[in-house]
Amino acid sequence: MLAKKEFVIDESAWGREFEAKFSDHVYETILKTCQCSLMQADSSAQTILESAKQAIQYEKRKNQLFIRSILQKFTKYEVDRLTSNMAKNFGLSEEDFNLIVSQLKTNETAFFERIFLSHFSECVLYIQKNYSASYDDAYDATMETMIIFRERLVSHKIRYGNLRYLFTKMATQVFLKDIKAYQSRDVYEDDLEEKTMPVDQDDLKTLQKSWPELGEACQGLLKNYFYGKLKLTEIADIEGKTSATVRKQKERCLQRLKVLFTKHSMKQ
Repeated sequence: MLAKKEFVIDESAWGREFEAKFSDHVYETILKTCQCSLMQADSSAQTILESAKQAIQYEKRKNQLFIRSILQKFTKYEVDRLTSNMAKNFGLSEEDFNLIVSQLKTNETAFFERIFLSHFSECVLYIQKNYSASYDDAYDATMETMIIFRERLVSHKIRYGNLRYLFTKMATQVFLKDIKAYQSRDVYEDDLEEKTMPVDQDDLKTLQKSWPELGEACQGLLKNYFYGKLKLTEIADIEGKTSATVRKQKERCLQRLKVLFTKHSMKQ
């Protein structure tokens, strides 16, 4: 809002200029019209000039207060509009959004940091609450959405408008798609014995940064599977779970590792 500061009128300078410009004309008009004495004409002219200055100054103040009122009105409208838009877009103005998108093209991570700070936890809680999802499933869907969201931003498939709603909707769709795909797939023993994927030597540094963020449960499962050479059926027996549950957990852990790997590789 605008500061409540009165508009200042330099009455002394303005008054002198006003009198210099009109006093002779008023004096001569009175003298000619009334045929009064010079003293009376001068006195009446001064009275008229003072009254006129007061009236004019009043109108000036009134007009300037009206101008201030208009400025306040438009300022409030713009502030409300900007605040509303930013609330829908991770706290970003349209200019800030365009800047972050341009930075994404050079692998900057401001976008990820912004979402983590303003919307990530909210999105996870939304999926948990509305779809009875576990924290891990909601977290994984939100993380995967961040990667998809970034790709669409860079390819200009997403525009500024209501990014929070769009992100949450996409995360929900990712979650439902993953659940549907898992439920519609039969689990066979040969599916449980997937081949390991070698890690490229150039990616080891990024993997080392990602691994600590994976969590102990995922670390233990992946270690047993890839390094311990245990079958998922064996891991299921050890943990007292079904093979289907362990398979789903492994897929979720690999997906989380992929997301973390992508995030850290973008920081290099």
